[in-house]
Amino acid sequence: MISERAKSLMNSMLIQGMRSALLRPEDEVVSLGEVANIEPVFEKEMVMLSVASYEFRLLIMIYFDRDPATLAHFAGKTRLSAEAMDNRMFDDAISECGNLCCGTFNRELGRAFTHIGMSTPNIIDSRCAEHLTLLKYGHLQHFELLLQSGVRFRLSMCVCEYKDLDFELDTPAVAETTGELEFL
Repeated sequence: MISERAKSLMNSMLIQGMRSALLRPEDEVVSLGEVANIEPVFEKEMVMLSVASYEFRLLIMIYFDRDPATLAHFAGKTRLSAEAMDNRMFDDAISECGNLCCGTFNRELGRAFTHIGMSTPNIIDSRCAEHLTLLKYGHLQHFELLLQSGVRFRLSMCVCEYKDLDFELDTPAVAETTGELEFL
């Protein structure tokens, strides 16, 4: 069983991860938060990542289409023109954003759990999300980010615990930045 406190902290971490990984400085957010359901999944693909320890496995799925607006969004994040971005560059850009989003979990949960690791992003058919119900998960939450530009990101977080899961973080749940190196 996953405590309500742990669920709330994980939800907050994902929202912060979305904010830091998916937004460009010029983006205006219309809405960002938890949603009850994302059915039907109309996006054709998703990038899937995981963060795991001996006590849990957390999956994050970012659903997307390769439509012009989404292509332009990721081209802007990589400082390219939409015309210059090919499929490989797009895959790299969305995978890196997924890495940054999961990095929030890896960093924060690493303070509460030992032996935590993060997977390599995998781009798969979004129909695979239909099989989440087969997992014996303790927490499944969906999220949506809608930008003024019309770009919309939908995400799912699925947490499978191997024992009772509860934790508290001593400092604020999530750092304001990601992807920075700190030298001591």
